[in-house]
This record gives sequence, C-alpha cells and structure tokens, in this order.
Amino acid sequence: MENLIAKLRAELAKAVVATYAAPTPKKPGRSRPELNYRALAKLFPEVVSGEYRYLRLEAGDSMMPLHLEWTGADEITISHTYIHNGDVMRDPEMTFRVDRDKGTLEPLTFQQDGSIQVYQQVYPEPGRWIPKLRSDLNHFAQGWFSNIAQQKYRKREAVLVRDGEDTRVTFLENGTAINPPPPKAADTGMAPAQEQAEAASPARTLDPVVFYRSLLEMVDREISRGWLYDYLRDHSIDYDTARDTLVKELPAYFNFIATGDPDMQSAYHTLPRFQEWLIEDLMERNYQDVSLDQRDAPDRYSKDADVPAWAKGALPTPKPQYAIWSAKGPIKRPEPVQDISAIDHSEQPESTAKVWRSPGGHKYHVGDTAEIIAVDGTPGLITLSEINENYIFYIFPDLEQEPVEMFRRGLRDIWMMAVLPLYMK
Repeated sequence: MENLIAKLRAELAKAVVATYAAPTPKKPGRSRPELNYRALAKLFPEVVSGEYRYLRLEAGDSMMPLHLEWTGADEITISHTYIHNGDVMRDPEMTFRVDRDKGTLEPLTFQQDGSIQVYQQVYPEPGRWIPKLRSDLNHFAQGWFSNIAQQKYRKREAVLVRDGEDTRVTFLENGTAINPPPPKAADTGMAPAQEQAEAASPARTLDPVVFYRSLLEMVDREISRGWLYDYLRDHSIDYDTARDTLVKELPAYFNFIATGDPDMQSAYHTLPRFQEWLIEDLMERNYQDVSLDQRDAPDRYSKDADVPAWAKGALPTPKPQYAIWSAKGPIKRPEPVQDISAIDHSEQPESTAKVWRSPGGHKYHVGDTAEIIAVDGTPGLITLSEINENYIFYIFPDLEQEPVEMFRRGLRDIWMMAVLPLYMK
C-alpha cells in the first residue's frame, strides 16, 4: 500500500511540474506567408510595426520608387510606380492581409498597369477564393522582396502616426530625417517651465532651398521613368515646344510627389520664382541630353541683386551620388543559375527589342555577364536574362531569385557615366 501511495505521489508531482513548466518555444513557421511576413518585417520594421503609415523609398534613377501604405487595419499595399501621360502607373501593386499574431502575410490582389493591364483577386467574392493564384502570388512576393533587398532602397519620405495624428518626414540620401517630429513632452526630461518655453517657441521650419532641391530631384527622377524623358531628348523638338509641354505636365508630377505635404505645397505655390526655376532646371537637366551648367537655380542666382529672399546666399549645389558600374578586366565567366548562356546569338535576327546598344555602339544580348561595383564599393555580377522594348532584366548568377528589371533608358544613362563591359559569347 505504501508503495502504491508513493507511486501516486510521484506521478502527481510530475503532473504539477508539467502544468507549470515554461512552454517550449514555438519554432518559426516555414510556409510562404510566414516567410514573407518575416522578410517584410526585416526590410521595413517601422511599417510592419505600425509606426509608419506610409513609406516611400528610392534606389537610384534606374529603379522605380517603392511605396508601402497601410490601407486598412490589417491590410497593406506595396507598389512600384511611374508616371505615364500624367497618370500614375503601378508596376506592380499588391495588397496583403497582415496578421501580426500569427506572423503571416497573405496576398489579396495583384495589379499591373501599362499596355497589358492585369488585375487579379485571390478572393473575388465572399466565400470564394482561388488557391492557385494565392500560391502564385505568395511565390511572386517572395521573389519580389528578395529583389528589393538586393536593390538597396533608401527611405525618402514617410508618414508617422503620433498621438493619433499623421506627421510627414523626409530623408536625406544618407537616411537622416531632415524634419523629424518633436519628441513627446513626457520624454523630454524638461521641467514644466522649460516645456512651456519650448511650446511657445516657433516651430522648426525647413529651409526653402532644401525643399526646392528635394522636389527637383524627385520630379527629375519621375521624368526619367516616363515618356517625357524621351520627348525632351528628341532633337526634332525645339526648346519652346519642349518647355511648353513640361509646363503642362509638371502639375501632375508635383501632385503625385507632394500630395499630403502642406509645407511643400506652400513653397511650390507661394515662393517667388520657385516654379520658374524648377522648370528651368528640369529643362537644363533633360532637354536634348545637353547640360551646360551643373548648378541649380538657387546656386546660380544666389548672388544676384534681385534674388528672392528665400534663395539669397544658397549653399552650392550638392554633388550627385551615382552608383558606379565598371569592370576590372577579363574574368572567368560564371555559370548562371538559369540556362541562358547556351543561347546562340549568331542565329538570331537583330531586333531593337532584343538587343541593347550602348552609347558607344556595342551590342549586348541575353546571356551576357558583367561585373558591377555599387556606390559603396561592393562588387558583384549580373547576367542579362531578358531584353524587351522597355526593360532589361538581369539576375545575380550566384543567387537563385526572380529576375530584376531595369529601364532601358536607365541603363543607357548609367553607361553614359561609366563603362560597363559585358562578357559576351
């Protein structure tokens, strides 16, 4: 009997220990919705956490800007965009349902604008869903996030949610916020009298010249991604006609960039000569691909007697930062992940849609490989995987992923700044 009691006591003790023991940590899931959620949280933690309601990023002139925006309590929209004939084009745009508790990112819709328009819904109507489309979009999103990570996007502007209100913040090239929101009073550590003095002091305002240069760079980048870029470089178009077209199209570009930014709206519409100089600088940068003066208007006119007060004594024009593409010399051509090196170009008829010509006249085909050096000095390899009328797609031979796209004209501009020899068959 004593042995039976002792045995029962031992089993009861084990049950108590098991009841109150710390639970075994659950291993992260490996499904695509879970992997995509973690990838997105790693790339954009401020967005996934809800700190940012909206975020715009850029990765140089050859890449389309990237937008992330919360469009519902648990719904987020991610898109690449460009402007065509004054309209915002999505290339592509996806919406996702976010479940922070489960750590999942579920695709809802896919949209692609352009000559061939696509709009797909995983859940086209209540109670009905398309499993294969869900799987395909999960797979696409996984490759898309991988590409974004490789392309080194940088923050340009964000909308922060503070105390239930939206606050817009813009960022310099190095990621520094140039108009961050003030800290909360509870976090300042100041005495009440000092807090009252701070509250009574005028709000910090951004230098109008900084507004001007920021807007100039953003509009110039948007122009480089649309039809206006090629139009302004057309040598058959006279200056006055090209300028009139730019003046007509500029409001669409400005509204696309500055919607929701009252400070930039005010500068654009009220500061004397702001719009006039913006048009002058955009023409200087883009008309017929000839630039005679690298300074911007505030710099050029800063010492004139009649210069507006907001531009008087403007600092010199910042030097542009380019991603440098170059090659160190012959190297052993790697075997690409995709079997595209076996293509025999000699048997293919030449087509402008399938062949890319550099400004120096050299021809490049699918399968050609190049060594690249990014602006931070990091070396790498790319292999051209597809060439069409508008885009050039490339892959990283040592990384299995979906091809990355680049505008043909963007690649042309890079070639104008640096040499990028390709290793051809």
